[in-house]
Amino acid sequence: MLLLVRHLLARRATRRTWARLGTVPVAFTAQLPCVSIRFLVDFYSADQRFHTEAGVSYLVTAAGSSVLFDLGYNPQRERPSPLRCNLQALGLESAGIDGIFISHNHMDHVGGLRNQMRDTPALDQLDPQTLDGVVVWAPVPLHHPRCSCTMVARPTELMPGLASTGPMPAHLYFPGMLHEQALLVSVRGLGVVLITGCGHPGIVEMVRFAKQITGQQVHAVVGGLHLIATRGRDYSQKYLSASQPPWALPGKSGVRKIAEDLIALGVQQVAPSAHDCCDQALGILEEVFGEGYIQVRAGDEVRFSTPDRVAHGRSLKSEH
Repeated sequence: MLLLVRHLLARRATRRTWARLGTVPVAFTAQLPCVSIRFLVDFYSADQRFHTEAGVSYLVTAAGSSVLFDLGYNPQRERPSPLRCNLQALGLESAGIDGIFISHNHMDHVGGLRNQMRDTPALDQLDPQTLDGVVVWAPVPLHHPRCSCTMVARPTELMPGLASTGPMPAHLYFPGMLHEQALLVSVRGLGVVLITGCGHPGIVEMVRFAKQITGQQVHAVVGGLHLIATRGRDYSQKYLSASQPPWALPGKSGVRKIAEDLIALGVQQVAPSAHDCCDQALGILEEVFGEGYIQVRAGDEVRFSTPDRVAHGRSLKSEH
């Protein structure tokens, strides 16, 4: 009973925060011709060269700038970590990074439980030469001796064409309050590509919010959606990291409704991470989105680019 009362009070507080953040518009100073998202760490891999784990890390490249989105999990504290091994396999270990974007301070996104507890991202798994002058953007206060860590307090353009939603609140029924930010990329002729770590605030709500603050259509959603419909792998996450009470969690019909709501909002492509989506949920998303469904596997890359032409107000120009 106390958990329910806490949850209801927290939900009321989150609604006030959403309303306040929604009054801060993001005016992109550029619309980019293309954005590339390389999946560095995820649950499945493109081939045996790439390590897999229940964590997330993507390399987002646009207009000559590169942003590392999250840092994976590395639960076994391997040296080198799965992230570094996969960077080496792709020949990207020494590639320049302009910024590091932390979606939220959970162990599978900041590089491990110890890093989550200490509020410090696991930057030691990266080539030190790539960290010179790099800024870390996070939705909560983090610190690291090598890099400047900036808390993003509101919707903000981070560099031309790339923005943060700011810290979107979510109250997880058992753990408590969480703040998560999503990365928004404005692509000319398509709209916004929304990149999410776990989607704890609710992916439908996140898409609505992104449309509200940018004034643009959300063309694609990439990353974690936290949709677990059945028993199996990740089943504990359905309860431990859910923003709904246990009796209100979405099952198969709920996942289908979420997918249909995304389409109704104008989302044309979805690339969901298997790190927090069960296989049945992935199958439902693929069924609903059809050709607009993109599989996420470590080592693969997806590109969203300005369409050569837009027919009947609809474009699906992407390469993956």
